[in-house]
Amino acid sequence: MLYAGTFVTQSILILIIWFGVRLRGVRMRDLIGGRWQTVESFLLDVGLAIGFLVVALLLLFGVRIALGTIDLHNLEKSKDDAMRMLSPIAPHTYLEAGLFVLLRRLRWTL
Repeated sequence: MLYAGTFVTQSILILIIWFGVRLRGVRMRDLIGGRWQTVESFLLDVGLAIGFLVVALLLLFGVRIALGTIDLHNLEKSKDDAMRMLSPIAPHTYLEAGLFVLLRRLRWTL
């Protein structure tokens, strides 16, 4: 039910965005930049995404250290705590896994 609710919520948000963009006379393709014209532009986007991911992870790790939510002296305990916290939202059945992939695909299209 968690995945279904998330799917419905994200679908509604996409429709609201689409409707608002259409009211302004803009196409979704224009909003997201359309297609890549060259391989270089694709590779530039991939490089920027990887760079953003690395910087974001480092910043988030630094914030967790600053807030004291990660124990640098006992990383195994921190990993176990994270696994215990994330386990309820991880897919456990084939249906949940399928809905998870569908949600990831839906988010990727935004």
